[in-house]
This record gives sequence, structure tokens and C-alpha cells, in this order.
Amino acid sequence: MFLKPVTPLLCTTVILAVLQLTSAGNVAVRIVRETAPYGIFGSNFQLNPRDQVLVAKSKPEKFAGPSHLKRLLGKCFNFSTSDYRYTLCPFQNITQVEDSYRWNAYKGVLGVWQGWTITNGTFASMIYAEGDSCGASKRSVQVTLTCGNHSSLLNVSEPERCKYAAAFATPLVCRDDALLVYPRLNATLRQRWNDIESQRFNDELTQKGYEKELNNIFQEAGFLKLPKEESIVAKPQAASDSTNDTGRAPTRLTDIAVCNAEYEQLRAEVASLRMSLEMYQRSSTLPSMPPPS
Repeated sequence: MFLKPVTPLLCTTVILAVLQLTSAGNVAVRIVRETAPYGIFGSNFQLNPRDQVLVAKSKPEKFAGPSHLKRLLGKCFNFSTSDYRYTLCPFQNITQVEDSYRWNAYKGVLGVWQGWTITNGTFASMIYAEGDSCGASKRSVQVTLTCGNHSSLLNVSEPERCKYAAAFATPLVCRDDALLVYPRLNATLRQRWNDIESQRFNDELTQKGYEKELNNIFQEAGFLKLPKEESIVAKPQAASDSTNDTGRAPTRLTDIAVCNAEYEQLRAEVASLRMSLEMYQRSSTLPSMPPPS
């Protein structure tokens, strides 16, 4: 006689019935008439990705930007698609959870608060970087702010692999001056900005130099993350690069005074070359002398 295999349903029903009889009515035990959801390797342990604790590999930078945006600190906002749930905690981090009960469902940190991008004197977007590893790089998110009736995470996309873009709406940025940088600077930095504007107007500063000075101001204000320190030791130049065509060592054009001096020296050299060329041209047009008899 072959014994019929005992099913999980039968085992569950028998065990709970025995417990009910032996409890003497002190504990009400509900008889479960469904089989338990058996998972990996026959156990009923299932990994819910939402139950895992996410740990960022770096701490967020300090709050920086318009002070009225501090109202967003300590709050988090969700956006869900059919596959993923995104959570943005402004000035903290942004995470992604795959809505799946697969054992290897993704759940991770897309980025940690770093600072702003600034365009035309305006806070253009929030940068969340140093997220989970993604091959040889790390995940990052650029969050743009738009005016809205209430604060909400509108959408999240991945235009490039592991580089995400998100849109966040809030009534805190609806005023025309809500994201202007200049009013958020202290008096000293505002004066420096005024000075470089004057230098650019008077053609004393190139566009590249102007942008560099502005970035320095934004970094000192804490709006931009300071770049990683790099070695300031110059690489040795090849012997052929040690002098230029005039035989002089090349001059590093570090400021407007040096540029003016180099310009005057070049003008003198050009004038000398022109004079030599004119003398050569005059000599070549003179009639040749007949040979002596």
C-alpha cells in the first residue's frame, strides 16, 4: 500500500488543530486553510526588498541654497512606476526599489546630496551623486525644481546608464526670485561678484576667467561641491617645448598685466619683422650693377 504524500495544507491543519485542543481555550488559534507561500529551497522565507535597510556609502553635504527650501528637510516624496518605486528625501538622498518579490530584486541608493548646478545665476538643479556602484562608475541623479501646487516627485528617468534625471515640483519655487543665487550670498561674496562683472564689462577678464571666478564664489558659498584635490606639481615639459620660436622661455599668462606686457613685446617683434621684410623687398627691386670690365 502506497502512502499518499502529506501535503503542507494537511500538516498545517493538523498542527493547528492539536494546538487548539491543548490550549484549553486560553488562546484563540485561527485555522489557516491555505498553504504557506513556500520560497527559496522549500522554506517559507521570502525576501521582501522593501524590508532591507539601505546604507549610503557617503554622508550628504550640509544644506545649501535658498533658505526657504529648508522646509523640505526631513520629508520624503515617492514616485512609482509599474516596476520601481523612487523616494526623494531633499538634501539627503534618493533611492530606488524594484517592486518585485524576486530574490535578487534591486534596492539601492541612486545618489546622496552633493550640491547644485548653477546656470545664469540661478539654482538650476540639485545633484545627488556617490550612489551605488554601477560597473566602473557610481549612480547619480540630477533633480530639477519646478513650480507646483504641492510638493511632489513628478517623474524619474534614466537617460544614460546609471545617470538619472528627476523632476520635483513645489510651491516654494514659484516666485520669480525663488532660485536666484545673488540674494543668497553674503555681502563679501556679492561685492566680489560685482567686481568681476565690472572686469568683464571692461574687457579685463575673459569669459573663461569670468566663469572660473564665479565658480570660486559659488564654492565658497557652499553651493557647489569642492572638487577633489589634485596634484599641483606641473609635469616636466619636453626639451623642444622649453623655448618658443623667438628663443624666449614661454610666459604663463596669469593676469591682465602680464598679458599687456606680452602684447607690447609681440607688437615690437612684429614691427621689426615688417621693417626687415620691407628692406628685403626694396633691395630685391634695385637694378643689378653691371660686372666690372
